[in-house]
Amino acid sequence: MSDRTVLFVDDEVHILNSVKRLLRNEDYTLLTATGGREGLTLLKQQPVQVVISDHRMPGMIGVEFLRAVKQLYPDTVRVVLSGYADATMIVDAINEGEVFRFLTKPWDDDELKTAIRQCFEQYDILQENKVLAEQSRRQNNELRKLSEGLEEIVETRTGALRFREAILENLPVPVIGISRDGIMVVANRHVRRVFPRLQNTPPGTHIREVFPTEIVDRISRVLDGDDHGTDLLPFKWNGHVVRAHIEPVKAAESVSGCILVPELLENGGSEE
Repeated sequence: MSDRTVLFVDDEVHILNSVKRLLRNEDYTLLTATGGREGLTLLKQQPVQVVISDHRMPGMIGVEFLRAVKQLYPDTVRVVLSGYADATMIVDAINEGEVFRFLTKPWDDDELKTAIRQCFEQYDILQENKVLAEQSRRQNNELRKLSEGLEEIVETRTGALRFREAILENLPVPVIGISRDGIMVVANRHVRRVFPRLQNTPPGTHIREVFPTEIVDRISRVLDGDDHGTDLLPFKWNGHVVRAHIEPVKAAESVSGCILVPELLENGGSEE
């Protein structure tokens, strides 16, 4: 049995017999009913993709039948086949039954066959659209959940980053962070307090503009990977005797920067 089914509803038996003869070799199942009530019973028994109904029928007119079909089986493509098309009926069929086509009696055999094929094509389009809409809905839900998860991760990591920055800023040890290019990227509160000159030295300043040549050369060797920089290095800076510890920062086995921890040994005068 074909998985495609069309239901004809007409109170005139000879019309249904003519339809059966015409469509007996078509590649779909044909059901017939002599009224709307019988048509609804058949619709309960098996899936039907296309319903074609006469309008003027006793008991339940076509528009009432198609309205019921729309409410109960909204995916089914609905068609009016009538020899008494008038403006009121057409408007009612559109508003209440949402019909796809109007076919007139007497019909042209080839036109009727073509119209039925078009109805099945319309049904397939509607089903594909439903599948795409459902896929889109699921994807949107997944993207929303992913976005919410990413926002939570970003918020957590941002909070952790801010906490690390706060720890660095409040360390009771002077700390200066220097990038691989020799740029001062951070100087914490303690180092700015011990060495007031650094209060006016913004991040992004090159170490050549701040430190004497001897310590710049040593930092450069550490950044180049030629010096491990673990020992304490004394040097003179703006009239002070300073001892510094240089610790390389490594990422993936290469030096990405260093940490400079200066210690004031002798205060030889103002830094200005």
